[in-house]
Amino acid sequence: MTTLTEIMSDHHAWCDARIHEIASDVDRSAWADARTHASMARHALEWHIGAEETTLFPAFETATGNPRGPTEVMRHEHERIRALFAACDAAIEQRRAPAATEAIARLKELLNQHNLKEERILYPWCEQALGERVDSVVTELEARIREVSPGTID
Repeated sequence: MTTLTEIMSDHHAWCDARIHEIASDVDRSAWADARTHASMARHALEWHIGAEETTLFPAFETATGNPRGPTEVMRHEHERIRALFAACDAAIEQRRAPAATEAIARLKELLNQHNLKEERILYPWCEQALGERVDSVVTELEARIREVSPGTID
């Protein structure tokens, strides 16, 4: 069975690829493509963040007895991700390439740091804390990822 870390890391990579597509679209002034790719990425990221905040984090917090700590930090970063994505969307809608490029660069930087913390620390910790329950969480996440981000999971 695929591990929690593998499934969520693969989804991070899928989302990152969409953000790179947005950057390429903006560089080419392909605004319709940028809107399409931004919509796909936003939908996938919102699902990913939502799955963490409504399924994974509460399960982890219950298992560890700690409703604060790493999940609180991740929730704060999720808000920053949403804000940067909103800035990116606004710049794309207004066809402001420099502002879009800046928002995308900041989003990429934040996501890179955020994803590394999740992949190297939080997800392995979740796997350990959840024990046998992790398999049901992974199964649920895999099913949803197939719907939200086609081609992410073979």
